[in-house]
Formats: sequence, structure tokens, C-alpha cells
Amino acid sequence: MWLFIIRKPIKKALFRFGSFYHFPNLFIYLAPLLAIIICWKTEEIRSKPISFKKPHELIAKRPYSFYQFDQTVINPKIIDISTYIISGNSNQRERTFSVTHYFATPLASLDSIRVNGRYNIWLVKTFKQKIRKDLGAELKTNLIQHFHNKTKTEFEYLFNTAPVFYKNNFNDRIANQLLYGSPNASKQNYILVPHWEKIQVYKNEQLSEIYLLVIAIIISSLVGCIFIAVNR
Repeated sequence: MWLFIIRKPIKKALFRFGSFYHFPNLFIYLAPLLAIIICWKTEEIRSKPISFKKPHELIAKRPYSFYQFDQTVINPKIIDISTYIISGNSNQRERTFSVTHYFATPLASLDSIRVNGRYNIWLVKTFKQKIRKDLGAELKTNLIQHFHNKTKTEFEYLFNTAPVFYKNNFNDRIANQLLYGSPNASKQNYILVPHWEKIQVYKNEQLSEIYLLVIAIIISSLVGCIFIAVNR
């Protein structure tokens, strides 16, 4: 591979118009910024969950990454959001398109936390679906509806067991837009993603993805340096 990169004929072909030269430069300059973002994300994942007695107590505190509550009331049969969004993938080479299915149910405590008859803390869970583009329109619709009904049942079943922790997802733009038109949602909503696995298992999975990204950045930076050095 290295011989392929540094051979003079290949070098001349790659830099024939001088445009490719700027890409490794740009990536190397962006590497420190990416490193800062990765460090910030790592610290966020490593943070400990904060515990409250009741869910509505989180409103008066600064946002945390993870939450745990002593007293909660969850009725997953009260589903305020039950919809799906089809991605507008314009890539003609892709043989499939994505469908994201959204479900939301209010999170309450024993004394209820309705504000002016509305809930302001919501549990939102999404399910992803891939569908082939070459299928007929009717079949696509049937597949989407079948998957939606199946995941709705799964959503209700999940809450037979209380979640272990909740992930802060306050800035979920799509979920906020979906809740905006609900008669049961307040003007300001706090969105949480429920998790049933142990929090350390979740953190380890997230950190593994970050470490792989770091390795990819390091390798890409080294390749960029080689291109620059060869082109001098």
C-alpha cells in the first residue's frame, strides 16, 4: 500500500491538477479540533448518572448526561407519538432508504407532574428500518406499517421492566417538533431516552466507537502527512 502511495507515477497522477493536495492539509489542520470534540464527548460518557427522587426534579437543575429516578410512573399504552419519518436520501447509488419510527410516552411520578394539564418530561424511543428502493409502492407501505405495528408492541413490552437509567436527549429536534403539536405536551419538553442495559455496558460500547474513530483519525493523518511529504 505504501509503495502504491509514494511511487512517482502515481504521485504525478494524483497531483496532476494540484487539487488533491489540499485535502490532507485540511484534514491535518482539523485534527486538533476533532481531538477536542472527542475529549469532550469522552468526558460526557464517563460522567456519573445523577439520581433524583422524582423526575420533575431535573427541571430545576442543570442538564446532566444520565439520570436515575427512585419514583416513576410509566404507562407505555399512553403513546402520544406514534409515527415514522422516511429519510430523504438522494444518493442514487444507495439501494435502500431508511425509515425511523418514533414512539413517546410521558414520564410521571406518583403525585403526577402535569403542568396546566400537560406533561413536560417524555420518554422517546426510535426504531430504524431499511427498505429496498426497487420494491413496489404498495409493498413499501405494507412493510412500513407492519414494522411500525411490531415495534409499537415491542415499545409497550419493554416497559414491563423499569429502565435502568435515562439518557439526556433534550436537544432532539425532531422529537421536539413532533411533541410541539401534541395537546398533552407542554411548550418546553424534556426528552429522555430509556435504557435497560447496565450503564457501564452502554458506556463501554460508546467508548469503543470513539476509540475506533480516534484510530481512524490517526491513520488518516499519517496518510495525509505522507502525501504532503511526497509532494514537496
